[in-house]
Amino acid sequence: MEFYSTFDIEKILKIKRTRLQEWIKNFWIAPSRASGGRGLKASFTIEDLYAIQLFVELLNMNLERFAAAEITHYVLGRQYKRQDERHVNWNTDYLNLVRLTPIEKDGEYPWRYTPTYGQPMVSHYFQGKGAPGKVPFCQIIIRLRDIKEKVDRAIP
Repeated sequence: MEFYSTFDIEKILKIKRTRLQEWIKNFWIAPSRASGGRGLKASFTIEDLYAIQLFVELLNMNLERFAAAEITHYVLGRQYKRQDERHVNWNTDYLNLVRLTPIEKDGEYPWRYTPTYGQPMVSHYFQGKGAPGKVPFCQIIIRLRDIKEKVDRAIP
């Protein structure tokens, strides 16, 4: 398995190292192998690079850092410390993000996210039984292969 350093990521993904280090420090992203004492540096797998690119794409879509981090950790199977369990296939899956649109100014609703396999899924989640008419919501569908291919093209 090949590992990448923060220096490699800076070159490949065009992210400033100081920004990358800030994201690591704040747990927005996490390396597969954390840095340790005596010169041990953080190491990232190719899937980590895909997840970092996903994190960047989500931030570019104006998602909050906390939400973007939660989604990328989910994609990598890092919620609940299950790092060996991957939740997506970067070649075939789509990531389906749905969020209720706040009706009130101060209303906040979390993003709900699920991988969908093989094809995108248009959400009818909020139009089901018990919903008073149509509930306004925002949906984002991300084709994970596009993120994978973007990273793969950038690797020398």
